[in-house]
Amino acid sequence: MTLVFVDTNIVAYARDARDTVKQSIAATWLEHLAQTRNGRLSWQVLTEFYQVATHSRNLGMPVDQARADVAALQAWNPSPPDIALFETACGGSPTDTGSRGGMRW
Repeated sequence: MTLVFVDTNIVAYARDARDTVKQSIAATWLEHLAQTRNGRLSWQVLTEFYQVATHSRNLGMPVDQARADVAALQAWNPSPPDIALFETACGGSPTDTGSRGGMRW
């Protein structure tokens, strides 16, 4: 099973009616990840989505609608930002100081 970490932009595109092509692709992708249970979210993604969704220059969604979207995405069991998530992303252990896990930072 390949797990896919979903970025804020994908969640936002799925709700952005200004570009229906991008919206359709993102919504289909999220639906597939939900059905296969291969999608992963973090709390950072959810809070970033809320900010993008409610800002007037971005999606301009009503606060209640954005909050409902965030609540619905709780079914994905978002990962908390903690050291375990960081180490998993890095692909190494805390004692392996030379490992970057393929990340460029």
